[in-house]
Parts: sequence; structure tokens; C-alpha cells
Amino acid sequence: SATPEADRIRVTDCFNHGRVVTGGTGGGLVGLGSYVVISKCYNAADMTAQYGYIGGIIGYASGWKNGQGPNAESGGCLVTDCYNTGNIDGGYKVGGIAGSVTTTSLITKSYHSGVITNAGDPSLVGGIAGSVADAQLISCVAAGKELTGATVFRIAGEKTGTCTIENNYALADTKVNGTEVTESDAASLNGMDKTAVELNSQAPYQTLNWDFEDTWVSVNGFLPVLNGISEIPV
Repeated sequence: SATPEADRIRVTDCFNHGRVVTGGTGGGLVGLGSYVVISKCYNAADMTAQYGYIGGIIGYASGWKNGQGPNAESGGCLVTDCYNTGNIDGGYKVGGIAGSVTTTSLITKSYHSGVITNAGDPSLVGGIAGSVADAQLISCVAAGKELTGATVFRIAGEKTGTCTIENNYALADTKVNGTEVTESDAASLNGMDKTAVELNSQAPYQTLNWDFEDTWVSVNGFLPVLNGISEIPV
């Protein structure tokens, strides 16, 4: 029989430049993904949402618990080596990469640089994920200059259950509801401070073990882009 790994749907080497408008859960590339792998993808489109789980790459990243997945095994969604430069307006759980991340899913080696605006109450807003529940955010970078909402942090809007949130960086002068954040901790919901100059160089990403041989390209003065997929900034 097929192994759980072989059963996974994969989205790779994809991008979106078309505007996204949704009344509910939606993403720049995937609306809802359960046990899916999304890698080497980017979104450059702005998004407008009325409600739901909204993410620059995926709206709802989920998985299966024991007994629910292929061959009765558990497994989460994986988002790796992706980025979002689009702005997001609206939604409930809203993140630069994923709106909601649950059930052993992992977001890693990805960044967001757009503006997130959410006037809703309640709302959960994070530069990488709106909500993290029994899941992981590791080695990500939140480079957006502005985040607004009812409950807002630079990396994740909330965490519940057993979560791993570590080695994440955030733009030091990001405005959260109009105010700069004083907390700087790579394992916190706000991440560790990095200046714009630092984030526009290769060094901090290398510290997070991003791959600049095959996957990413760094041009001094710009955020990194995907090798062979993105336009190289000049």
C-alpha cells in the first residue's frame, strides 16, 4: 500500500500575482491544506477577506491525528522556503504565511514582508501565522512594516497546545497597532529584532540555515528571492 509520504499532495515552484478576494478562508496559493507540502513558492498579490483563516501562502494548514491519516498515521502540513510580499486586509486568524497552523504542521524558512490590516474584533494577527495550535514555527522572518488587529504579535497572533516557536526574526521597527515592539526573543510570539539593513543581507538567513546554494538568492539591499522562480531584484 502507499506510504503516508507518497500520499502527500505537493505544491512546489509556484507563484501568484493575481489579486485574491475571499469571503472566507483563503490563501495566496492554497486555501486549506491537510497534510500537504508547499515549497519554493511565493505570493505577490494583495488579499482582501471578509472573515476566516487568511494567509499569504495558505489559509489553513492542518494535518491528521493518529487514526485519521493514511495508514492510520499522523502528519501535518509543511510549508518551507516560501515568501509573501502581498498586503492582506481583513479576516479572523490572519498571518503573512498562514492564517491558522494546526496538528503537528510546520512553517519554516519562510518570510512575509507585506502590510496586514485587520479592523475586525475579534481578530488574531501575526507576521507569519495568525494562530498556532499544536504546531511549529521555526526559522522564519517577519519583515512587514505594519500589523494591525485586535490581538497582534510580530510572529504569531496566538499559540495554544503543544507548540514549538523558535529561531524566528522580525523587523525591529515593525509597527504593531501603531507602536514598535520592545520584546526581542527568537522563541517568543514577537521574534528577535533585526534591522532592515540586516534583513536585506544574507547573513541572518544563513544563521537560520536557509539554503543559498540551490533554493534562495541574495542580492545585497533586498530581501532574498527564490532561485529560478522569482525575478532577481536589480
